[in-house]
Amino acid sequence: MNAGDTASETGFDYLARIHTRSRSAGMKETKEIQGQIYDRLHRGALTVTGYQHILIQRERSEVLTAPDGSFHGVCEYRGLISK
Repeated sequence: MNAGDTASETGFDYLARIHTRSRSAGMKETKEIQGQIYDRLHRGALTVTGYQHILIQRERSEVLTAPDGSFHGVCEYRGLISK
């Protein structure tokens, strides 16, 4: 059984990693994009055909400076889903 399984349902967890890029003069734009993603996903309601979505939460978020001078944002969201 997977960690999300019960006697009557099959469940599993997943990790979604979302990458963003910005060529703006600072990290502000990347952080704003990450904030908009957070507003839509964190504890949000997702529809997955054939499944009952239970939970999605952001686990971590960071902004890195890429070698070309752009800003690379990475957000990770973990969720639980059952069938």
